[in-house]
Formats: sequence, structure tokens, C-alpha cells
Amino acid sequence: KGRWQKLGEKPLIICDTGHNKDGISLVLKQLAQLKYQRLHIVMGMVKGKDAQAVLAMMPKDAQYYFCEAKIPRAEQANVLAASASALGLK
Repeated sequence: KGRWQKLGEKPLIICDTGHNKDGISLVLKQLAQLKYQRLHIVMGMVKGKDAQAVLAMMPKDAQYYFCEAKIPRAEQANVLAASASALGLK
């Protein structure tokens, strides 16, 4: 579960637990094959992953919502948001 898992149809909601550059690269290839008017991405990460590299790969035309899990390793949502903003993500 969590690998390109369809959670809803209208609107289309996809969940993926890609957690590194290679995993996110696959997600982005799959997203590129979809037709959509607006792309919304909910994203969280854990500390110790290369967030900058992952964020740099993300589509610039999406609307982002950053979150954090209630676990000690979770990266703070505001830290991710600041990094994303510096890279031109909205």
C-alpha cells in the first residue's frame, strides 16, 4: 500500500510513499502521464532525507501543502515549506 495507490476518483487522489530521489522520480514520471487542470501535492518528509534534491525535482505548477507526521523523525512542515519556497514552489 502507498505505492501509487488510488484513494479517490473525483477528484483523482493518488497516494505514494516515495521517500527518496529515485522514488519521487518514478512518481513524477507517472504524474506526467496524467491530464489534470490543477495539481495539488500534499508532502511530508522525515529528517535525514535529501529534501532539497527532492523538492528541486517537483513540478513548479502545482500547489503544495506541507505536513508532518507525529513521529520524532518527521521534518517540520514549516521547514519544508521554507525550502520549497526558496526553490519557487507555491
